[in-house]
Amino acid sequence: MHFNDNLKYDITTCLHVIEHVPNPIEFAAKVIEYVSDRGLIIFATPNIGCEYAENLGSEWSACGPADHLCLYNNTTLSLVLNKAGYTDYSIIETGQHSEELIAVCKFG
Repeated sequence: MHFNDNLKYDITTCLHVIEHVPNPIEFAAKVIEYVSDRGLIIFATPNIGCEYAENLGSEWSACGPADHLCLYNNTTLSLVLNKAGYTDYSIIETGQHSEELIAVCKFG
């Protein structure tokens, strides 16, 4: 990942990225470095904890891509964010079958 080291961003979105990285804690911690003091970071990822995923098991569409290295539910996404240094965030389930998690993280 390459950012302009001199810039701080007010809003950073990581939409369907965190499930693709080999070290999600390191990745989430690195993103913080590029956010302004009052900025927001938004993560979106498939929700392995949704009822639809539980019913379909390995047939659930998010389980199919081989490049999904990690899949998250509310608890595991919170664990990653906490270990990466996030303290003020909320996670919501969204989508037709609550198949997606959105984490909104605040700073400042």
